[in-house]
Amino acid sequence: MSLGILIREAMQGWIELEDKRQPFAIQLEAFTQRWWSLTAPRPFQGTVSLGLGTPLPTEGVLTIFPSGPHYEIRFYHPDYGWLDLSGKKTYAFSKLHHSLTTCPLTVFRNKRTIGRAELSYRKPLWQFPLESLRLARRPTPVGDQAL
Repeated sequence: MSLGILIREAMQGWIELEDKRQPFAIQLEAFTQRWWSLTAPRPFQGTVSLGLGTPLPTEGVLTIFPSGPHYEIRFYHPDYGWLDLSGKKTYAFSKLHHSLTTCPLTVFRNKRTIGRAELSYRKPLWQFPLESLRLARRPTPVGDQAL
């Protein structure tokens, strides 16, 4: 068992593929024992939801930078197959609330851009550190061994 940081995040928004927009949401859990390294990539697992359909398993990597977190998301879409989404929140003082909560994403299939998405943290911001960040003990993940 290792002590580390657990991040739980839930965001909602939309995904647009072939000019068709539909509701899109993600719930993720990212864990790393490299809690002293802010920019350490944090692999995550979770679910994505498309409209009112059954949640689909997802995985990816969350990397936190001083300028904003970067998300790499992968899941199997029932109509489009394997999709990869990549995006970053970019903090800006002029639009602070929007930049802290909203993440634009590009959607790829086979490394080719096929759409876009936007996800937002919709709860009050003061709740994020209280609900989403935890010290936790987990089995030591492969590839996340302490040096």
